[in-house]
Amino acid sequence: MRISDLSKKLASLDFSVNFSNNRNDEIGVLSDNLDDLSNQLSSALEDLKIANKKLKEDVEKEKQLEQQQLSFFSAVSHELKTPITILKGQLQGMIYNVGGYKDRDKYLQKSYQVTERMENLVQEILSISKMKNSTFDLSLNKTDMAQLLYSCINENNELAIQHNIEIIEQIDNSIFVNVDSSLMKKALNNIIHNAIVYSPDENVVQIKLHKIQDKIILDIENTGAHIDEHEISELFLPFTRHEKSRNRNTGGSGLGLYLVKMILDLHKMPFTMKNTKRGILFSICMERDCMK
Repeated sequence: MRISDLSKKLASLDFSVNFSNNRNDEIGVLSDNLDDLSNQLSSALEDLKIANKKLKEDVEKEKQLEQQQLSFFSAVSHELKTPITILKGQLQGMIYNVGGYKDRDKYLQKSYQVTERMENLVQEILSISKMKNSTFDLSLNKTDMAQLLYSCINENNELAIQHNIEIIEQIDNSIFVNVDSSLMKKALNNIIHNAIVYSPDENVVQIKLHKIQDKIILDIENTGAHIDEHEISELFLPFTRHEKSRNRNTGGSGLGLYLVKMILDLHKMPFTMKNTKRGILFSICMERDCMK
């Protein structure tokens, strides 16, 4: 191939050919330089294509994250609007002594419950915002998992009594795991709370912490309830509740399982939630490398 032909191909960004020659004069040196230039340009163009592809992927990912954030804040606005409207109506009714609102003690109690739900929602939003921050790091420490579970059970015991739910414990007392104990307690409290409130009264919540070979398994199973299979994955999205009507009789914010997923993902702990013959089973797998 002539040097002029090779230079034309280079100008059209075709680097598929080289000028092979055995000449030792200036034309031979020029052709060798053109070969080197062709190879370098080919490599640079390939790197540019890879970088451009990655940039497109990053831009698309950023768009998706932005859309998720917009959807999240839109849902937050909706979730806060409802209790604020309720609270405003109750206060107006008490101020103007309208009908049943004359019983201020009754409606002050109801107003207080509404503000408590709003406070819980705001606290969970703040927790999520904190964990989404790129500078966030887990505060890991060697944690007695049995004691952590007993503490969560104790905090949910009154709720279980109200629902006539029996909590059965099968907990290995010799298990220590390297976790952020504050966040892990929040996750476990949410799982146990859900197990209680989404079970029909007079059922059972069984909590089992045990070792299987080099793994530690935590199973929390509540009886008497089932979830449509296609709904299970949706429950880990923000502001999704088991009841299609999105009622708040269970006292949940709609962020509980979303928060649980974030915490377990940060700990790199695989988990599953599935239907069983008896009810619903939430399982967490703690690998050996999670332990000190």
